[in-house]
Amino acid sequence: MKSLILAAAFAGIALSASAQMATNTPAPGDLSTATGTGYGLLGADYAGAEFGYIHHIDGPPRVMHRYGFVANRPVTPLSSSVNVDAMFKYNYTTGSDSGIHAWQHDAMIGSTAYLNLARIKPFVEGNVGWAWTAGNVASKNDSFAYLVGGGAEVQVAERFVITPYANFREATHFHSHGWTYGTKAAYRLTRQWSGLVGGELDENHNVEWRVGMNRHF
Repeated sequence: MKSLILAAAFAGIALSASAQMATNTPAPGDLSTATGTGYGLLGADYAGAEFGYIHHIDGPPRVMHRYGFVANRPVTPLSSSVNVDAMFKYNYTTGSDSGIHAWQHDAMIGSTAYLNLARIKPFVEGNVGWAWTAGNVASKNDSFAYLVGGGAEVQVAERFVITPYANFREATHFHSHGWTYGTKAAYRLTRQWSGLVGGELDENHNVEWRVGMNRHF
């Protein structure tokens, strides 16, 4: 699984190399975004919902489900080539197995800085927030959490982008930390809507598959 994700990441970067001389501004038409930065999620003003199916090696529970919300908004660029987005993320993750019930809430705010190059946007991301967890075999607990990561959003077709990434996340009070590697793909269905699919693998070999929809403003 990890090899497939890394292969997808390298394939996306390789595809972008042949397009470095092309403009990243979408062609005129009904699907052109208000900001003119492309059809991807970086630089876009949107809110979205996600559903994730997690094969939880660390379980039980062996299967968990994640329900997420994300909001993204571009802010004042740092320079002519460096842009910044602000974001909010919320996730509710739950699972049950063999009489064990577990759930976790986490909420984070953060920002993403990226280079607006031709058909490729390398980025770095930072989030801070809080997580709450509980279950029928553990007392309720909470922790400060943070995430740092990076990747590149690659426009492989007019309406289609793929984004390989790597993140390091830690919840300090839970003594939980580690790297996650993933790839997500977004397709602009209309000017106002885009769909998303993706997959990621963490250091403990937990695997998540996700789907989502985003409303663009």
